[in-house]
Amino acid sequence: MILTSLARFCLEHDIQGERDDELYVEALRVLGASIGEHRVDVGGLQILFWSDHPEGDAFLGGALGAVADHWRHHSSPAVRAWLDGLHAGRLGGDLPAAGIFHVLGLSHGEAAPVIGFWITDTFVGLADRVRAFWEDLRFAAPGQLSAAAILDMMQEAALARDYEQIAPRLTQDLLAAMLTGSDFPPRLLLAVVDGIRRDGEVDGRRAAVLKALLARRARLSGGARPAPAQFDPQASDPAYRFGRLFAVFDAIWALGGSSAKPSVRFRNLAAASPRMTALAFGGLARVRLAAARAKGSSRRLMLRQELDRLLSSVEHQLPGSLTVENQARFALGLFQQRQALALSE
Repeated sequence: MILTSLARFCLEHDIQGERDDELYVEALRVLGASIGEHRVDVGGLQILFWSDHPEGDAFLGGALGAVADHWRHHSSPAVRAWLDGLHAGRLGGDLPAAGIFHVLGLSHGEAAPVIGFWITDTFVGLADRVRAFWEDLRFAAPGQLSAAAILDMMQEAALARDYEQIAPRLTQDLLAAMLTGSDFPPRLLLAVVDGIRRDGEVDGRRAAVLKALLARRARLSGGARPAPAQFDPQASDPAYRFGRLFAVFDAIWALGGSSAKPSVRFRNLAAASPRMTALAFGGLARVRLAAARAKGSSRRLMLRQELDRLLSSVEHQLPGSLTVENQARFALGLFQQRQALALSE
């Protein structure tokens, strides 16, 4: 229960008011002001956190990305090693079993603070959920491991990737999902896909966020469509392979000296009519490869082989149109195939 004893809290802090709602508002204001460094302000949401365990604040502050250096210097070697490993993608390590966490999310209402979520959990329970969150975020290139931060996820969902445009409710739901282990809000996936539609950019951070959203959805639903953390030529998902195919189209266009990228210019067409687009661009790609025959490059041969493999694997499997989830898988396949082609140059 939030502010377990409102009367006691108000008495201790000399808070006065004629009605309970007045006391409640002032109590939240005083709590937010007094909690000091145990507070993170993100996208219009104020997160207050505290623990009855001496290592609790350092753990949660570091896990949330709140003044990371501060919490590293105010934690024990065990917690510091756990946080450093977490941010480097190493998800092992032991933490103390005792202790209770409290996390309060407040958004700014028109007249008073509004409680977005209130979470109380044990040290171990919360650590397991944070570990699962970072496992979902794990996104690797061959021999490397990196993860997008939770603040990056929120920024990717903001209009024009503007940190100031992060929606408080989305922030609230995303943090609640991280801390409770529930699914990420569906509109987060839609927001990131919409951002790609607007500017055509699929970079490493966007791909990592999409992978995290798809991975958690698959894990919680028990589905058989995991999102690969690194390029997977054996992944059979049609939308993922369709994205890979468009990365090959881009490379073939570049081989012929064109700066145009079909994956950018025709992304909406690909989402609306994937079968038709795959066949049409497959034919155009073969024409372009034939025109580049005089170059006699091994890359041309490799692209032709990759084109044939991917076209044959998706030709009869693509749906009539791509759902938002399939557009996310398309973008993930596009990014990872691009990386693989870049390494092969």
